[in-house]
Amino acid sequence: MSNFSKLLMQNRTNQRAVALETLRDCMEIKTEWEPNRITNVNVYTVGVTIQARAYISDADLKREVGQHAIRDTKRHIVEAVFGEFRLPISTLHQAISMGDLDKARRLLKELELQMFSVEDI
Repeated sequence: MSNFSKLLMQNRTNQRAVALETLRDCMEIKTEWEPNRITNVNVYTVGVTIQARAYISDADLKREVGQHAIRDTKRHIVEAVFGEFRLPISTLHQAISMGDLDKARRLLKELELQMFSVEDI
């Protein structure tokens, strides 16, 4: 299960949770149960806010250093969400390069399960 999935699964009704080291400073989840008395159904809502901040002076914004800060801030979010897959993808790439297709199939299946599993924990 990915860190993003774990974060979703750890969050409970009417809580704001910020968890897991790699996602802590850029992601917040809010869930809510809302009973609808007219239709007699409950509405479950889950939302994710992903953000990172960079503090850039007006002078730096006009220079290359400001553009680097903007790019690095965006990269922080991408790394927080997808960085955990860097090693499995590299290992998969290595297995393919070595022609070990059985290992590559196994690694691909493991990666798929890691990325898309949302089992409750």
